Parts: sequence; structure tokens; C-alpha cells
Amino acid sequence: MWPATLRGRFSASLALAFVLLFIIVYLVTALVMGFRLWPSGSDMMTDALVPLGLGGLALAAGLLLGLTLARGIRIPVERFVGYIREQGMAAIEGRAREVIAFPESDLPLELRELGETVEQLLQQLSLRQADLRDVTERALGSEQTFRSVVNASSEVKLLLCEDVIEIANPAAVSFLQRPLGSLLGEPLSAALSAFDITTETGEPLSAEMLLSRSGDEILLVRCLAENGEEQWVECAVTHPQDDFGLSLLTIRDVTERRTLEQLRAEVVSIVSHDLRAPLTVVSGFLEMLGGDISDERRIEIAGKARAATSRMAEMLEDLLDTARVEKNLMPVRWTSVSLGELAADVASSLPTHAEHELVIEQRVDVSVLADAGRLRQALTNVLMNAIQHTPEGTMISLLVDAGPQHALLIVEDGGSGVPEEYRELIFERYARLDDESSGGAGLGLYIVKTIAESHGGSACVEESSGGGARFVIRLPLVPPDAS
Repeated sequence: MWPATLRGRFSASLALAFVLLFIIVYLVTALVMGFRLWPSGSDMMTDALVPLGLGGLALAAGLLLGLTLARGIRIPVERFVGYIREQGMAAIEGRAREVIAFPESDLPLELRELGETVEQLLQQLSLRQADLRDVTERALGSEQTFRSVVNASSEVKLLLCEDVIEIANPAAVSFLQRPLGSLLGEPLSAALSAFDITTETGEPLSAEMLLSRSGDEILLVRCLAENGEEQWVECAVTHPQDDFGLSLLTIRDVTERRTLEQLRAEVVSIVSHDLRAPLTVVSGFLEMLGGDISDERRIEIAGKARAATSRMAEMLEDLLDTARVEKNLMPVRWTSVSLGELAADVASSLPTHAEHELVIEQRVDVSVLADAGRLRQALTNVLMNAIQHTPEGTMISLLVDAGPQHALLIVEDGGSGVPEEYRELIFERYARLDDESSGGAGLGLYIVKTIAESHGGSACVEESSGGGARFVIRLPLVPPDAS
């Protein structure tokens, strides 16, 4: 087979030329000297040595000349090939090419032209590779910056390819409560399987329905975890580069905002509803005072008007106290407070209620480290709640006691009690079991619970031995850590 390389083909061509030269010299010498081409005798064989010798000399001379010529051609070609190889690798890698002199002085014209063409192509390739490297470095830098921004974002970011999670930021790991390694490569439906997801109207929402939303639509979603924790989130889906196989799901937690909106709506409802009735009453009383009435009737009407305004003031104070408690703006002055003295002081400061009998019993002399003003407010709310929700002629008892670890303030009444299913509900904001009859804002017991918990204690309601309500405020005997 004919060699594939230029060097091999050149060597084969020289070998064939040397053999042909030997044959020609041999034939010409034999014919000139009158020998047969194939001598048979011994003398003839001796005579044949002459053409053979001359042919061998011609072969040796041709071989020497061929090697010299081959070397003169091979070395420049090899130098040219090495130059092209080295410069080509530098251009492909985008690195600065080494300064190597182009071997053009001893190259054939065709190779010089080829070399110049290749050199121009390598220069263009080198510039393109350098530009590509710069673009790649900038893209990597931008990607790192983007990842840093996404990772630092409090919003959940999930990049999905064909509904499979490819990228998830730390906020997503925290929201889904799953390790990052178990999220990547998992379908979105599996990642959200721990949540009961519904729309604002209560309609079930699957992962497929969520991803089918348009990029301009922000969907409010309710997520209920297996542990009962409720979260409200806003979800938005975008498709980078208009590739609908690639989706970016952004989830923003708006639980606190929604809670504040509901709280604002409740406050507006309470103010507009519960304050309107006393204002109407006061307005009516004022009109009556302007008429021709007796002094006795005038005094009676003025008393009722003062009572209505007092109720409004109590509701407004409850609203303000709730805001202060929630924002931790209420003053806290830790002092040693004797619960027996506190109970007597609160009982003596209550408005006169001849229809109820208030009995104070102090079983132990116990003191706690607390804010006396806040405890007085909590105990006052409990006693006023008992007075407002018990029939006339019943007894209300206030007991000061202590257990192994807690001091106890216990208020028992002779009312109808609190149904078991409502015993936790009544300590929530704006909770009222009888709606209209009390006239309050439903914040008194919420304030009691908040103050008790801020002192490291608790507040609860039980059933008393007489069937009424038994409110218990527990305060730790050990001073709370105020650090």
C-alpha cells in the first residue's frame, strides 16, 4: 500500500527511483560491454561483476544524493508542521501564542502560501478564542453573582426543567423542610406532597395547575403543613427565554402581611360596630338632656351617658394595650410583688357591684418577681370578666395559692361556665362567646394571657366545683430570665 504520510511517500519514491537507476545502469553497462543479461558461465559471472559494481556505485551515489535531498526537504516541512501544531494549540486554548519565527525562508512556494493562509486563520481563531474566554469568564462571574443574590433572597426560588427541580435556593430548603440533595432531581409534586395546598377560595391546587399559571399572574396560596402550621404565600411562574420546558417558581411568604390585614379588618369592624352603638346612645342622651326634663331624670341620663362613654374608653384602651403587648412596647419593671397585697388592692379599686359578693382568700403568703402594673391589669381583666358574665347575687372568689413551682391567682365565679371546646378560643384576640351582650372588644382575656406568658407563666380556664368558670393565672416562683 502507498504510505499515507508525505515523508513515507517521498521515501518510497526515492527507493523506487534508486532501484530503477540500478537496473538502468546495469542494463546499459551490460549492453555496452557485450555481456548477456543473464550470464551462465563462470567467466561470464566474473565479467558481470563490472556492471553490477557500476550499478551498485550508481545506487549508492543516488541513495546519498536522495538522503541529502530528503533531509533538505524533510527538515523544513517538519519545522513547518511543528510550528502549525504549536500555534494551533495556542489558538484553540485561547492563550497568548509564543513568538516563533515562521519558517518561510527554505520552504517551497506552495507551502509558504499554505503557511500564510493557516497563519491568518490561526490569528482569527486566537482572537475568537480570547473573546470567547472573556465572555465565558464574565458569564461565570454573572452566574456566581446571580446565585449569590438568589441564595441571599428570602423568596423561595425553584428552577424546574420539565417539572423537575434543577436548582433550589436556601429559602426553598427552609420552606420545604427538605435537604437540598433530596430536592434536586425530584418532581415538584413530590416536593410539595407534605403540604395541603389550596387557593384563597379553598379550591385544591396541584403542582401541575400551579406551573400552568401565566407569568403575569400572582396567585395567593394557602399551604397547610402536616404539623398543622398554616402559611400564606404568593406564587409566580416565569419561563426564562420563553422556554416553556424551563420554569422559575418564585414563592413569597405573606403570612404576616395577611395576618395584619385580617387584624386591621377586625379592628375596623370592631370600631365601626362596637363603638357605634355607644356613640348612638350618648348622642341620644345628649338630645334628651337638651329637652325639658326633671333634675332627677337629667341625673339618670347623665349617668347612663357616662357609662356608655366609659365602655367606649375601655374598648379603646383594650385596643391600645393589645398593640403595645404585641410590639413589646409596654414598660417592664421587675420588682418583688406580694400577690396577697395585689389581690386586695385590685379588689378595692374595682367599681362598686352590689349584685356580686367578692371574697378574697390568701392560703399562702407568696411573692413573685414581676411587673406590678401589668399583673394588676391582668387580674382586673379576669375579675371584670367574671362580674360581666355571672348572674346577680352570685359569689366571686379570688384565691392566692402556690404550687411546687408556681404561684397561683385563681378567680372562680358562679356563672354558667365556659364550654370545653371554647376554653382555648376565649384567650384569642377579639374572641367573644356571647357577641352582643358583653359590649366589649373581646381583648380582655387575650391581654391576660399575653401578660402571664410575658412573665414566664400561663393563663387558662377550667370548670369550677360549682359548675362555673375557674380562671387560673400561673406565675413562676423562680425569677424569669430577663436578659
